Amino acid sequence: MLNDDSGFPVTGDQSKANLFNDFFSSVLSKDNNSMPKVEQFVDEDTNLSEISISPDLVFRAISKLKSKRSAGPDGYSSEFVKAM
Repeated sequence: MLNDDSGFPVTGDQSKANLFNDFFSSVLSKDNNSMPKVEQFVDEDTNLSEISISPDLVFRAISKLKSKRSAGPDGYSSEFVKAM
């Protein structure tokens, strides 16, 4: 059961959609000025020319992705990537 700010039940589809829209736009649109912690995969002194990427390495990395997981920061699920 969804309730509005006054505690009254919200029943209509349009009213429910507006309630969700108001809530998520208030929560997700504020910048807290903090950057997410990102795991470092290579040393800071590594140059791009020292990194080797081959189709075989990419294929092996994709095949190791676990299925049935939520999407990553790019918005793509592992199942989608594997299907490509």
